[in-house]
Amino acid sequence: MTLYATRRSMTSSVSFEWAEYVEDVSAWRLSWLPNRDLTEAQARAGMELAEAYAEASHDSDHTARCATELNLSAAQAIALLTWRADGRPA
Repeated sequence: MTLYATRRSMTSSVSFEWAEYVEDVSAWRLSWLPNRDLTEAQARAGMELAEAYAEASHDSDHTARCATELNLSAAQAIALLTWRADGRPA
C-alpha cells in the first residue's frame, strides 16, 4: 500500500478514498468523513484506515491508533468505511 500526498491532497494505491486540503477552512477533509475539519495528521490516519480496510488488514493495533486519531473507535471507523464501500454516503 502506498499513500500519495501533496500539500493539497492524499490518495492511495489500494483505496478509492481520498483526502483534500480545503483552503477556505484551513483544514483537511476525508472522502469518507466529509463533514469533519481535520489536521494533516488526522487526514493521514484516515487514509491509512481506508487502506487497511481495502486490504482487509488485520493489524488491530494500527487500526485502533488511526481511529483514535480521528476520535473514533475502530468499530466506528470500519462501519463508516463499510457504508461507503456499500455505496452509502458518509
